[in-house]
Amino acid sequence: MSVRGIFYVPHPDTTPEAEAGALASVYAFIMRTHEEKKKAARPGRSHDAEESKNDRPTEPECNR
Repeated sequence: MSVRGIFYVPHPDTTPEAEAGALASVYAFIMRTHEEKKKAARPGRSHDAEESKNDRPTEPECNR
């Protein structure tokens, strides 16, 4: 039986503040990617991707 989850083991050479910062970054990344996956999985939302692509600023054309 496999167990899924996040396991935390404190690093012996790190300050508590640095450990807390690293954990906060990891959890923020997990939450952000989870939300992005939920958005991408919503049915009927394919037009959102097209709209956001068109909202990006375009790069200027280079004259050669």
